[in-house]
Amino acid sequence: MNKWNNYETLEHFKGKVWVSKSLATEKKGNVCVFFKDDFHVLAYISPNQLEKNDLSTVVKAIVEATGTSLMLEDKLSS
Repeated sequence: MNKWNNYETLEHFKGKVWVSKSLATEKKGNVCVFFKDDFHVLAYISPNQLEKNDLSTVVKAIVEATGTSLMLEDKLSS
């Protein structure tokens, strides 16, 4: 893990997907997938992406666009 994407800087979203804690305060941050004991960045969310949509809608669109929608499932193993 690195200093930008770890258990201290991210919060669990759903399934294997985690998001930056900074999204709550700064409206910007990473969407990551936890895979093989590490966080892998899928995308960066900028403030303008959250102007018209809520975080859940934005994250789901990113995850689906990257072809990893199964990562939203809670039943996946590592």
